[in-house]
Amino acid sequence: MVIVYTCGICDTRTARQITERAYRHGVVLVRCPECQNLHLIADRLGWFEERGEDGRGWDVEKLAEEAGGNVRVVSGDGILELSPEDIVGSTKDESLEEEKH
Repeated sequence: MVIVYTCGICDTRTARQITERAYRHGVVLVRCPECQNLHLIADRLGWFEERGEDGRGWDVEKLAEEAGGNVRVVSGDGILELSPEDIVGSTKDESLEEEKH
């Protein structure tokens, strides 16, 4: 699995490879390469977040559901396609276009 995220502290856009097993059954933390902030991606063991009534634990998908955010899970048989917008983000693309003109 790959997670592409924007750090909420320094706005750095990053992609990290994580194991699906850890995401579905364990705890996943990723570190921002710029500011070194740790981001909780999934906690199925209840170390940082309550497991909740559904018993599935906490993950970024649940956060997005609650906050109305934008999280998209892409899966397939070893195939993952990311557009430049997925990696860079549309806001950054728009600012780059403005700089060119």
